[in-house]
Amino acid sequence: MLKLEGKLPNLKVARKRLSTIWGGASLLKMLLRSFAEALNFEWDFILNLSESDFPVKSVERLADFLGANMGKNFVKSHGWNTAEFMKKQGLDRTFYECDQHMWRIGSRKLPRGIKFDGGSDWVVLHRSYVEFLVNGNSELVEGLKVLYNYTLLPAESFFHVVLLNSKFCSAYVDSNLRLTHWKRSQGCQCQYKHVVDWCGCSPMVFRIEDYGKIDGLRERQIYFARKFEGFISQTAITKLEAELVTSPVNSTSLNSYWENAYHYQDLHPSPNQAMMTLAQATIDMASLLLSLDGQCAVEASSVLELTHYFSDDNYHGSLIMFKTSSHDTLEVKIQPIREYVKKEPLGRLINLRVGPDYDVKERVFRNPSLSLGALSDFYIEHKWTPSDSAANVTFYWLDPGGAIALNEILLVEANSTEKVLWTKKKFSEDLEPGSWTLLASVDNTLLGYIEFPVFPDLSLQRMPHRKQKEEFLRSRPRLFKTLLQADLHL
Repeated sequence: MLKLEGKLPNLKVARKRLSTIWGGASLLKMLLRSFAEALNFEWDFILNLSESDFPVKSVERLADFLGANMGKNFVKSHGWNTAEFMKKQGLDRTFYECDQHMWRIGSRKLPRGIKFDGGSDWVVLHRSYVEFLVNGNSELVEGLKVLYNYTLLPAESFFHVVLLNSKFCSAYVDSNLRLTHWKRSQGCQCQYKHVVDWCGCSPMVFRIEDYGKIDGLRERQIYFARKFEGFISQTAITKLEAELVTSPVNSTSLNSYWENAYHYQDLHPSPNQAMMTLAQATIDMASLLLSLDGQCAVEASSVLELTHYFSDDNYHGSLIMFKTSSHDTLEVKIQPIREYVKKEPLGRLINLRVGPDYDVKERVFRNPSLSLGALSDFYIEHKWTPSDSAANVTFYWLDPGGAIALNEILLVEANSTEKVLWTKKKFSEDLEPGSWTLLASVDNTLLGYIEFPVFPDLSLQRMPHRKQKEEFLRSRPRLFKTLLQADLHL
């Protein structure tokens, strides 16, 4: 980033950086430190954006609007009962950030005489207010900084509260100039419990079918929208970008998206072991096929990169770049071809998928290769047609030998529209590598099934005995060939 800063005169990289977590006190500290560094440069307004924000109007229109509202501060309020908001935000609780987690310590009493408010942590602030926050030496500001050091989601109310209780109260504008795509039935499922001792919400990603909401912003004072993500919908980003640029680019790949999932030079985070086993199996198979075809003798050495490829918002496989023993670089593309086999044509179960890393909010598998290992958390996504009655569905997990490893009963309630449900399963023991089957039935009637592979762990960290390691290595080519033929298209 520092190299890029040297090439772009309008880019400045913060020197004081913090590792932050969702909802953590570190988020407010990071914003205030960044604001303090930004005061070394000339500007009238400062606004925070994430990688998920995208402009919906030109920079010139934003500059004209802010120029006509000099001195104002744009913060979005919750817009409903303040007491209820404070309770839902946990403002009456003490939290402490430690080890990448916000721990709830207990209840607390908030200071009297302070008017509390809050809403969004995405703000547009005037320079004079930022100077007051950073250099004002205000007892109010310093006292609230201490309070918010032990507060969950501090940036969602700190700026609001200081505004309302200071000389800047008349400069408070209830808008942050952006549209947020909320769908609370999916976005508020306590998906951050692993990070905070509280239930939090997160907005949805705009898909192309949501574009009508953006079209309605033309005459409103809205200049940004969130969230956008190429993994979910590159077509929505491309459509919006085409409306903003004066010289549209004509390219067949505008609606394509590539996401790197592994690079050999990356130190963190550790790669998904099942995915790496799949990658190693693929390059072994690719080398074998090239050698058998007589084109050339190839011996795969190591995986260099793994990149997921999407086009028109659909996953079209993963690209695996690898090095050969002769130091050549080759690339192979693979794609899962798993299909849900429907056995009852009029049954309620429309689709069934199994995979890891399921995003319960966006309802997508974040690992689109669906590579599962013996230690993976398994997610079932099942889609149902409308029905006036509930059903008890039994899921059977069959191991590679065809034996029932587990069965569980889930209640599917009556629904008036199509419904997508998900279930997480963590097995108590490591699963046997091989081809598994998941069956779904109601009242002993088979609705359908899907077959999927479970890959072994190539790291061998869980195979301490030399004999076990030798047996595993001898069986690897045969096992990998079976799994690849069952699941992948080369």
